[in-house]
Amino acid sequence: MLSCLVILALVIANGGTAKFAEAQNVEVAAAGAPEVPEDDDDEDDDDDDEDRLEIHLRHLEIDRAKLELNVGRFDLADRRAETASSQVRTAALVLNHLDRFVENQGQAVALLTDLIKEVKSPEVKRLLRMKLAEILLHADQQEKARQQLRALILEK
Repeated sequence: MLSCLVILALVIANGGTAKFAEAQNVEVAAAGAPEVPEDDDDEDDDDDDEDRLEIHLRHLEIDRAKLELNVGRFDLADRRAETASSQVRTAALVLNHLDRFVENQGQAVALLTDLIKEVKSPEVKRLLRMKLAEILLHADQQEKARQQLRALILEK
């Protein structure tokens, strides 16, 4: 609507429709007002192109997200393999999630005490003692926790 008003103002300023139409290469309607050729097809094509481009961009974003997810999966698998390659790393990971494997502190204390007796690796044994001392401390068993700390320091 605004463009029609602008065209009308230019027509009046140029002294009539015929002159303006010639100058602007516009068809003149029967009523004397200039008619701008309609380019609906061009606008529709532009809209279609924009829609296609938007859809293509969304597909690219989805593909990028899938790639990032796969990279994350590979990273996780790599970290797990690295953790599994070391008994100490594996023990540390399991001890970080110990609460998922036992129902209460009593079970955790019993499990860790048994493992300390069975494990040969001094590094893993130290990890077990550290976790046991932490659990005993939280269970208000300070004397037993001190015994574990003492064993951690003195054990070779």
